[in-house]
Formats: sequence, structure tokens, C-alpha cells
Amino acid sequence: MATFIFNTLPELITYLTGQIGPNGDQEITGQRHQDVVVTIAQSLVNIVASIPPTTVNQFPPYNAGTVYTGGLEVVVRHSGKLWLFVSSTNQLAVTPGTNALVWQELTAVQLAHFRNQDQMLDQGGPNQVTAAELKALLGAQSTLTWKPPFDDVGATPPVTPEADFVWLVDVGATGAWAGHELTLAKWVLGAWQYTQLVDGDVTRWTGGGFIVFVTGGALELFDLNMLATPPAATLAQVLEQGRSSGPYRPILQRSFHLPPTSINHSASGTLTLDPATSASWAITLTANLTLAANSTAATGLYFIDLYGSTGTSFTFGVNSTIVVGLGVSLPSTILNGEHYKLVCTSQYVGGEATSNALVIIGCYKIN
Repeated sequence: MATFIFNTLPELITYLTGQIGPNGDQEITGQRHQDVVVTIAQSLVNIVASIPPTTVNQFPPYNAGTVYTGGLEVVVRHSGKLWLFVSSTNQLAVTPGTNALVWQELTAVQLAHFRNQDQMLDQGGPNQVTAAELKALLGAQSTLTWKPPFDDVGATPPVTPEADFVWLVDVGATGAWAGHELTLAKWVLGAWQYTQLVDGDVTRWTGGGFIVFVTGGALELFDLNMLATPPAATLAQVLEQGRSSGPYRPILQRSFHLPPTSINHSASGTLTLDPATSASWAITLTANLTLAANSTAATGLYFIDLYGSTGTSFTFGVNSTIVVGLGVSLPSTILNGEHYKLVCTSQYVGGEATSNALVIIGCYKIN
């Protein structure tokens, strides 16, 4: 029987030319005929299953000094072939081709990628994930569309717009913004440009760790900083917990209630805010101000916008019902044209809040 097996077509053709060459009567013995046919058959199997050198060279070479980890599939190249590590125990200095229980030669058929058959990525590795898990993740996020971030939120356009400053236009929009509720408004070359937001859209406030969702034709704010216990939750944890459940409870369910309650503080003294009737105030200052709160509503976020309207300096003070959270710095004066946004909550974890206090958890200078 044939003893020759060839791995490439040129090798096989060279062999056939030598075996079936011209002779007087074009005769070939029965045994030689059998040998040639068997050689062709076996060689064609090898040729079809052979791996091109360009593919072989993409794999790392076998290294006799490397300890190959048992149970972890590794493919290496050695002597122009590819070998799969199949041992269930660690192995060192076992040359491919010398022990079939450690290394198995691979063919092109074994390496072939069959379309639509992948069920897992990085199997056994640190990033293992199944097709079902990826489908579930993408399905959960498919209703969310991320939009560009915004710099402030309001329902009334500023008198002097800043170029490229992005406003999130809330319900009850007035003036130039009328009819453009739930949009991102930007002043470009003397005109407002709008990006419409619809249910499922997500954006973020550049002034703090807040994510805004559009749902039911309204805005809902997710505060990533308001956490019941350290350490801070990741975004994945925030989204996983839902809007009102889970140990982190990072999501505060109070939506924006805008337009805000507008107040002109023209006489020095205490200004009392009632969070039971409003969650947002726009205060124009023309006199010294001391803030107070007379009651608290359900857990949620509250917003206080402070606007300086003349050239006079204004002292800003707080009392026991307006508590400054840990790490928050407040201005000592507010000048003409300055705009500060205070973010408050009716509860403050780890702070000094009392039962009827609004706690300032953020102070941001807008301009």
C-alpha cells in the first residue's frame, strides 16, 4: 500500500508525474495503481484540511520554557503546524507532536468559524459572556438614546444668551422657547438651535453628577451622588437598582417642577421657602438674604437659583433649617449678573440635617 502522504497540491502533482510517466505501452501494475489512488485520496484529505502558512504565523510559537495551564485551551504553532493544548494539568517542555494527550494537531476544518454558531466569548476567561447575556443587556438599553449634555435647565430664555451654552428647556417654556419644551437649546450665531428630546432620551447636567431621563413627557433626574451607603455606586449599579428600590437608592423620584417659583428679594432679611409647595425657586437678589425652610416634603431634589440684579454685594447666609452639606462651599456675596444654582435635598446621609431642614448638597456658579 502507499506510504506517501502529501500536504500540498504541488507535492502531489510531482509525485503523480513520477509514478505515471510515459512508457511504451502506457501500462501500470495493479499494486502501483492502488498505491497511486490511495496516495491521492489521503493527500487530498491533508490538502483540504491544511492550514495556510499565513494563518499559522498569526499564532504564537511553542515555547519550551512556558508552563501551559491545565484546562485552558491554547493554540501554538510548531514545525509549520498548529497545535491545541488539551491537557487538564499544567505542562512544561512537552513538545507538540510527542504526546497526543497534551497537544493535538489542528486542521483547517477544526479552526473553521461556522456562521451563527457562536454562543460564548472568552469562555473560561475573565471576560466570559454568553450571547444570551449580550442580548439581554442590549435589549435593556435599546430604549435609551444618549443626547449631548446640557449646562443648565429652565423654562425662560436668558436675556443675554451665551454662545454654545446649552439649556435644557423644561415644560412651561416662555418667550423664544415657547413651543420648544423638552429640547436642548443652544445659542448659535444669533439664533436658538434646538435638539428635540423624546421619551427614552437621556442626557446629563455638566454641573454635577446628574443624569436626566425623558419619560411620560416630563423630566426625571437621577442623582449619582446621593447614595445611602459608601462606596459610590457605579452607573451599572444605578441602572440596576431601579427608581425606588435596592440598597443604594440613588434615584430621587422628584421630577423638575418648572417654571420655578419666582421671588424678588428686595428687603434685607430672612426668606422662607416651603418645599411642600414647590421644588424649584428663582430668586432675584437686591438685598441681603438669609434662607429658611418651614417644612419638608417627600424625599427628593430641590433647586434654588440665585440671580444678582444690581451692582451691590449681597450677603448670603443660612440658618438651622437650611443646612450646608459636607464639602459644599457657598459664596459670601452674589454680584450683579452672577447666577448660582443650589441643589438641595430633604434628607442628607452622613450630614447634619434636621427633620425640617433643606440640605444644600451642591453649589454651582453658572455665570
